[in-house]
Amino acid sequence: MTPREVYILLQAIGIVVLIGELVYVTFQKPSNLQRHLIFILYSLAVSFVGYLIELIPLNMDGTYAGVQVAYIGVCLGYAGKPFALVASALLLFEYVDIKLPKWLIFSVLAFFGFLTIMVCTNWYPGCTNPYTHKLYYTDIGWDPNANLGSPLTINGRGPFWYVYMASAFVIYGAYIILTFYEFRRSKTNQAKKMAIMLFLTVFFSVVGLLLYITKSTYSYDSTLLGILIGTIPLLILLTKYRIFDSITLARHKALSDSKDGIIILDARMTVSYKNTIAKSIFPEFGTKEEGLMLDKILNYQNGKLFFANERVYELRVRDAFAGKRQVFVGKTLAFNDITEHYNYKERLEVDVDKAILKIKNIQRSTLASFADLVEARDGNTGEHIKSVSNTTEKIAIELAKNPKYEQTLTSEYIKILKECAPLHDIGKIFVPDAILLKPGKLTPEEYEIIKTHAQKGREICENSLKDIEEPIYTELAMEISGGHHEWWNGKGYPKGLKEEEIPLSARIIAVADVYDALRMERSYKKAYSKEESIRIIQEETGSHFDPTIVEAFLKIVDSL
Repeated sequence: MTPREVYILLQAIGIVVLIGELVYVTFQKPSNLQRHLIFILYSLAVSFVGYLIELIPLNMDGTYAGVQVAYIGVCLGYAGKPFALVASALLLFEYVDIKLPKWLIFSVLAFFGFLTIMVCTNWYPGCTNPYTHKLYYTDIGWDPNANLGSPLTINGRGPFWYVYMASAFVIYGAYIILTFYEFRRSKTNQAKKMAIMLFLTVFFSVVGLLLYITKSTYSYDSTLLGILIGTIPLLILLTKYRIFDSITLARHKALSDSKDGIIILDARMTVSYKNTIAKSIFPEFGTKEEGLMLDKILNYQNGKLFFANERVYELRVRDAFAGKRQVFVGKTLAFNDITEHYNYKERLEVDVDKAILKIKNIQRSTLASFADLVEARDGNTGEHIKSVSNTTEKIAIELAKNPKYEQTLTSEYIKILKECAPLHDIGKIFVPDAILLKPGKLTPEEYEIIKTHAQKGREICENSLKDIEEPIYTELAMEISGGHHEWWNGKGYPKGLKEEEIPLSARIIAVADVYDALRMERSYKKAYSKEESIRIIQEETGSHFDPTIVEAFLKIVDSL
């Protein structure tokens, strides 16, 4: 077979292949990518038919009778070839989600349309039309018996031919840059393979063009064959990686869940679709922050709440698979509108909080009543409880000025400490009246019974508060009731703790309790004066009391 016969066979095979590809792609789910691919295939089909007509020798007697038909083939070839190139570029821009302005697309199409007109109005052998020119080809030969390619031989090229070639290489250059850009931003191996497929598409086209320019295929234009081979990787993307599916899924999902926000990511983890609500939730779309925003969303767990448009949206991320082989084609990010449910849940939580607060108040009132009962048994009317609470608060406020305690003694801590102070002697409710109210000196056995009130008080607070109170309230109540009789030197009870082993709250209450107990008259003792009480506190500093707390106490004692 001669080279021309081989080229004719290749053109015929190409036409058959293109028809099969067109049928297959046409019946795929509609999308912008599908339309661009159909545009490529139709343009190629027109060009292949044109070049087939050009290659077949229609007149073998050496006249120019067949040259007109052959030149029609050239025009058909140029009516498709440049537009297949443009369609390939448009497909890639759509794939990488870069939106070109419509005026630019129309301008490029019009420019190549103009170049096609320049080809079709060029002079050719035997042409007698006075309106022809030689701006695209300056010299065309005719040899119907040529065996190395087209019977039309290009012997000279005009300025518009070079303009066409320069434009083609600009588009190919942009195509290659975009494929490398896509490869570098790909986050998965599958996405990188897809970027390589895109590169192979342009690679075969460029090889075909270079072979034609260097006349390695004689007068046969191998550019078309390169573009045809380049459609094979595109079909692999279509069949294996299902590049059309994610966009179709996005449209379906957006229609079925119109009140929810929808973002569709393809296999490359780039946005292939977002509906109006999604764009209102995330104003970062279309800005430099879009990529960072998507990374954050993908790191969130299902159930993450987003607040926008006075609505509440709950995130649900699902992987999307397609085909019998369940090929991964992307992710669906659904932002379900749960505003009504959230508001109901919030109201329910408020109601529950109110109920819990009511229970807390009842429990605190009950414990406070027990504390008042203890005081009443001891012959008091509750003044001791109030006085200890106020003294405790003033000591804590002064002590908070010490850098050592400023982080611990926050305003919230001091508030709860004051609230818990009345519970310090609640364990005395278990002490018999005969011992608690005995006017004389207690026997060793009776004193041991009195000492049990500290541990009993701790147990009451733990059992009564642990399930309904905040942990810090329960903890302070237990520390105060169980530790206010511990001594700084370790000789106190019930555990014999010393120095900072004793909780801070208990060390503060110890000073406030003893001072007020000294100032009050009891059945077994008289009341001490303020000066005597201060002197006793000072004498027991370092043995009974924490020196730092006594120092704070002495600064506020005049206000008591």
